[in-house]
Amino acid sequence: MAWAVVSLTAALMAACGGDSNGGATAPANETPPMVDAADTQGIVWIETRSTKTTVDAWFTERTSPASSSASWQSGSDRCNVTEVSENAASAGRGGAPITLDAGDRLTLSARSGESVELTAQRVAGKVFYATDERWVEGPVADDLVLEIEGGDAFPAASGLAVTLVDVPVVTAPEGNLLSDPGEAIRWNTSLVPNTRIALTLQYGRADTGRMDVIQCELEDDGVFTVPDLLVADLPDVHGGLLLTLGRYYTEEHAVGESSLSVTALAYP
Repeated sequence: MAWAVVSLTAALMAACGGDSNGGATAPANETPPMVDAADTQGIVWIETRSTKTTVDAWFTERTSPASSSASWQSGSDRCNVTEVSENAASAGRGGAPITLDAGDRLTLSARSGESVELTAQRVAGKVFYATDERWVEGPVADDLVLEIEGGDAFPAASGLAVTLVDVPVVTAPEGNLLSDPGEAIRWNTSLVPNTRIALTLQYGRADTGRMDVIQCELEDDGVFTVPDLLVADLPDVHGGLLLTLGRYYTEEHAVGESSLSVTALAYP
């Protein structure tokens, strides 16, 4: 789920120029398409890195999950190996997705009165939702409730509780540098049930000079060792494998006949 959402986010930002500040108004002859609400889905993406949180949302026609093969899979754990340049380019393949209108704003509010408002950014016939400032500075309340104004393509909703996740702390390897691919990667487990881990291992290839990356979606059980199948295929690498580890939780909601996916992701 995380990989698909990240790719879609990148495609949307590329289509809209990558700027969520001060949305431009779409030309009159370029309006979002009308579709039956039963065929629509919404995605809300809350990502925290250090002290900054970005919140984005978009609404599209409902699609069946794309089937994809993994370089390695065991149970719900899976990893893929790609070249860094290919990984970046794949986000834009197939063109920008069709986006739908869900009203002028979405609001995340807390009992304390704190709120985060996402306004519609309409550019060249596309619409996505973002805060006026690119990020929210400082800690975000952990009792947020989501409200969607609703529009012709996606119904209104209110009282949707949002589950945030705690930031993971990597305890091994030191400095987030995996010198020995066979060494166990360890991190603290979460107090939030059913969280997942997004792990990225990036390394330079001595044979080609290019950068490759291993991306994994894992159970949040506190330990992972790169599978022998992937270790066996590793070339001589420059300086070890640099790891990035994030924790995420995805909650699915039914909104009328539509569906809504809310993902909270946290990085150190």
